[in-house]
Amino acid sequence: DAGQPDEAVRAFQRVLAIGPDSGRLHGDLASVLWRAGRWNEAVDEYRRALVGAPEDPDLRLLLARALAGAGRIEEAASEMERVLILAPAHSEARALKSALFEAEPID
Repeated sequence: DAGQPDEAVRAFQRVLAIGPDSGRLHGDLASVLWRAGRWNEAVDEYRRALVGAPEDPDLRLLLARALAGAGRIEEAASEMERVLILAPAHSEARALKSALFEAEPID
C-alpha cells in the first residue's frame, strides 16, 4: 500500500515526540524514510541516531547510503571513509565505496 510508509513515519514521529532522545527510534524512522525515497529526511534521522552511537559503523553505512540516494556523493564517500576507519574489513562498506567512486565526477 502506497500510504504505509507515510503512516509509519507519522507513527514514529508521534513516539519520538514523547521520547525524542531514542537513537534506535531515529534509526528506525530513518530506515522507513529511506525505503520511501525520502533521502534528505532519512539523512537527518540517521544523524540524530548517531548522536548516541557515533562509532557504530553499520549506522554510518546507512547514513552513507541515504546521502548517496540524495545525490550527495561527496558526503557519502566521506562517510564511507569513516565507516572503513571504524571497521576496515566491512565488506558492504567496501562495495559501496567502490560504487561511490564510480559515481563521482572526474575533474
